Amino acid sequence: MDGKGMQIEDREHLWGELWGFEDFALADEAELVGKEKEGAVFRYDEQGIHSFPLTDSDENGNITVSCGGGYYGTRTNVQDTALRCYVRIYSSKDGSLVKELPLSYEEYGENFRLGGYLICDDMQRVILYGTWRGRETESWIVSVNL
Repeated sequence: MDGKGMQIEDREHLWGELWGFEDFALADEAELVGKEKEGAVFRYDEQGIHSFPLTDSDENGNITVSCGGGYYGTRTNVQDTALRCYVRIYSSKDGSLVKELPLSYEEYGENFRLGGYLICDDMQRVILYGTWRGRETESWIVSVNL
């Protein structure tokens, strides 16, 4: 615990959250005022550290990882008259975009609020849940295939 045998593999990033699985780990970037983010999620495995770029720079800091680690997702709020936000699901293996879910005002109503979402590896589904502004005691759940 004194650090004498420590092997430093990367000094370039300030790591945010870290998720560990059987043979790899995922990490996102930490928020630091004055330091620009790379806009990526990182996979650490026996081959080293791999950088997987995100589709949009606003996805940083909004990472959700599936229970089994096969996927990670991001949520991006949109300043648009038609869309409220995007939920994007990526493969943890290679960083490829698996699914993009645009949540529109037309489909869910002007006052809908996305509470969160779960990515279920075993069922190959994404479960989204939320409420509506002014009707917080009512909620909705939507489930879609990966």
